[in-house]
Amino acid sequence: FLATQSDLKLRLDADQSLYAGGKAVEVAVTTTDHDNKPQPASVQVRVLKLETEEKTTKDGDEYTETRRVPVFTGSVKTDAAGRGKLSLPSPGDGSYEIEGQVADKAGRETRDFTWAWVAAGDEGGSYRYGAMELLLDKKVYRPGQTAKALIVSPIANASVLVTVEGEKLHDARIVKLNGTSGLVEIAATEAYKPNAFISASLVNGKEFMQTERSLN
Repeated sequence: FLATQSDLKLRLDADQSLYAGGKAVEVAVTTTDHDNKPQPASVQVRVLKLETEEKTTKDGDEYTETRRVPVFTGSVKTDAAGRGKLSLPSPGDGSYEIEGQVADKAGRETRDFTWAWVAAGDEGGSYRYGAMELLLDKKVYRPGQTAKALIVSPIANASVLVTVEGEKLHDARIVKLNGTSGLVEIAATEAYKPNAFISASLVNGKEFMQTERSLN
């Protein structure tokens, strides 16, 4: 069996990794050849919601099963510049895998993937994750911009200590999660230069959980 490479390259880029509840998910779609020259094409797109469920084996061992549930199927046509856009109305809180597939004139296919998180709105999420996570809507923040951070915890309705630290402690607050997630906003200032980190900490019984991300 000989696998032949497609003449097309496909790239999917969500405009951010974290979306507030109710906001549409925007994904840029780009098709080129292997010399990076634009190639108009029709791209098949699927959006899958990642759902987790705690299960127990016959021997009593617990494990987490992840299911990929289709929530959208469609197509995006890229223009002469090789660019197109998928705009998906807010699909509800949770984690989503976005899959694109395109075929060249010989029918040879290529794929690409991207991911997006949608924060819970007024309803708490029902997901359980193995460790606490902290997701930001941008990689870098300049003074005057607002960082939106999604806290994802394996403990529902927990109280999480959120701090911003650099050469000193800039901010500290307690965030009450709504279900297993919570969204916090941090206004970046000049004082955050040259380096500042946002940290989320949680104590559950005798277990301490902490995670942090750089803001600049």
